[in-house]
Parts: sequence; C-alpha cells; structure tokens
Amino acid sequence: MKKQATLFLAMLFSVVVVAQTTPAICIATVDPGTNYNMIGWDKVAFPASSYNIYQETSSGSGVYNVIGNTPTGSLSVYFDISSDPDVGSSSYKITTIDGGGVESAQSAAFSTMFLTVALSGASVSMFWSAPGGFVPVQYDIWRGATSSTMTLIDSMSGSLTSYFDISPPLGTVCYRIEAPNPAGCVPTAPPTDYSSSFSNTACTTILSAADPDQSRLVVDVTPNPFSSTAIFTIDGTSQSVDLELFNMIGKKVHGLYGIPASRFELSRENLPDGIYLYRISSDSGLLKTGKVIVN
Repeated sequence: MKKQATLFLAMLFSVVVVAQTTPAICIATVDPGTNYNMIGWDKVAFPASSYNIYQETSSGSGVYNVIGNTPTGSLSVYFDISSDPDVGSSSYKITTIDGGGVESAQSAAFSTMFLTVALSGASVSMFWSAPGGFVPVQYDIWRGATSSTMTLIDSMSGSLTSYFDISPPLGTVCYRIEAPNPAGCVPTAPPTDYSSSFSNTACTTILSAADPDQSRLVVDVTPNPFSSTAIFTIDGTSQSVDLELFNMIGKKVHGLYGIPASRFELSRENLPDGIYLYRISSDSGLLKTGKVIVN
C-alpha cells in the first residue's frame, strides 16, 4: 500500500512538472529614463508565484545564470541595475516558479540592441545589433543634442542594421535606435509604452559645419520614387555642384561631378531597389542632403 501511494505521488508530481507553462518575455530594452536594461512579460498570460530572471554570462555562451526573482505581486518588469548598455548587448530569459517551488523551463531569449557610432568627416555612421526575440518591421532613428532631447529623423526597413547620417548638426549629437515590436508588449507596469525596444544612446561631436548656403537651397527630385531616371532641379545657387549617392550603410554607390546646378538627370544604371541618401556639394562645401527611392 505504501509503495502504491509513493507511486501515485510520483505520478502526480510528474504531471505538475509537465503542466508548468514555459513563460515568454515580450520586450528587452534599454530604458531611456534610467539607462538600465529592462525586460518585461505578461504575468496574466503566465501566472506563477514568482519569476526567475536569467542573464547570459557572456555573449554567445548560451549559459544563463539567475540574476533576480520577482514575486507575482510585483510589476512584471525587471530592471537590471548591474547592466551597462554602453558596453554591449545583453540576453535574458525568465522562468515561472509555482506554489510548490517547481520551476518551469526557461523562456526563449530576448536581447537588447547595441548601437555604435563613428565619424566619417562631417557625417556619422551608425551600426547596431538587431533585437533578439522578435523580428522588427522597421527601425526608427532618433537624434538630439542630449539623450533627453531627441527627435525622430528617419525610419528604415527592419532588414537593415546600419544608417548613415550625412547632415548631422554641429556640436554634440546623440543617437538612439527604436525597434517597435509588432506583437506589442503589455506588462503590468506603470503607464509606460513598452511596445518598442530601444538601443543604448551613443553620442559623438561634429566639429565642422555645413555650408551656410545649405539652408537656402531648394532641391526638387521628380519622380521620387523613380525606376529609370530622376530629374534634380536646384534653386538657390549658381555654382556647379557634385552629387554623391550613398546606400543605407554609408557606402557611396554613384557620383556626378561638376554638373550644372540648375537641372540635371540621375540615371538608375545598375542600382538595386532601395532607399538612397544623396549629398550635393560644391567647392565651398556641403549644400544639401536628401533621400531618393529606387523601385
């Protein structure tokens, strides 16, 4: 009889273990307000007595150690106050702990984005790691003089992880990348939007200014998008100009030099479909920047 009871308890315990639901993180981000890494999850979808938070010991190791525990009565967000987002990306997992102390399997990993910037003359190249845990549809590029005064300057495809800012302002300039999560994220947290993952904030200093004629120059590109030829019409300068075309990772892919400023054609030639940044300059310096789309 005792043996049968022991067998029954063992079977019951095994059922509990199997029934323990593996949770899911819905966001891993650098919190712009605190500059700490933060993860969030929906505890309504994954009820438990508490949640263990795991962090990868080193990038790519696949080894995760517990760094914290959050009771079910707390908000379902965790701030990693030991993190340094300016050093690199971090990867996290969570588990649920039930009332009997049984721990679930670890969730899928979510990783933060890591942004680096580099000067190229008076331009800035940006490169970042994609967020781990979801596939972004787009990236939003934020720029400002400080981390708290940023404005959106551009958006681009989620398949790209680099950007070339060919007309940054003079002085200190900071950048941040935002990746909206198409699935959203609704942790039980204060009224804060956690549906996007943000990178760290990376800053640099621009020492040379663009030519003052830049603000007076008017450039019209027709048609835009274009498939074979685009017509550039320029008003505001009588100088001959140079036009350089860059792809979204900052590589120069085409150039026209010493051309009349009033009107000229840009032929597609062998350019693949995509978004390109143009830079118009003269002997006196940079005059205008903009964007053209080839399709």
